Amino acid sequence: MIVEYRVLGPLEVLADGEPVAVPAGRGRVLLATLLLRANEFVPVDELVDRVWDGEPPAGDRAYKTLQMTVSRLRQALGEANCLQTSSRGYSAAVSPEQLDLTRFRALTARGDHRAALELWRGPVLANVASESLHRDDVPLLVEEHVVALERRIDQDLGRDTDVLVPELRRLVNQYPLRETFWA
Repeated sequence: MIVEYRVLGPLEVLADGEPVAVPAGRGRVLLATLLLRANEFVPVDELVDRVWDGEPPAGDRAYKTLQMTVSRLRQALGEANCLQTSSRGYSAAVSPEQLDLTRFRALTARGDHRAALELWRGPVLANVASESLHRDDVPLLVEEHVVALERRIDQDLGRDTDVLVPELRRLVNQYPLRETFWA
């Protein structure tokens, strides 16, 4: 089975090209958090803080509910389950080609900005309700996207000006403080 995880747009999991239903709420926040730090163990305390947006329930209730959330997420993902548990916390074990974010970064590192930008499907994690994710993590990803746009435009200068000029006008309106687009 081929499994793909997508965070560069709405959170999605595909198994053999078919969407896998990811539970809304805490399940999505948990999976998104783990995928943004793929293959790294995220401490339970950090996950509790993230899943409850800094306001977890008192006592052991948060930890027990997190375990239940992990269990439900594993069940929902089925064969696409990538969650791993250790004494240090939880991790999303994914290969580089399974996650759109790692493919995006690899393509930009190689200078293939056009192919990297094609992986973006809309606003990052638009279907994940988490103030902390959208405050702490999403802006960093948006910055990576804008830098890739700037570099792709640099590569396109001198070609297809009929397409490039309208795009630059739109980008100047969208990012009025980005000097690269004005230049």
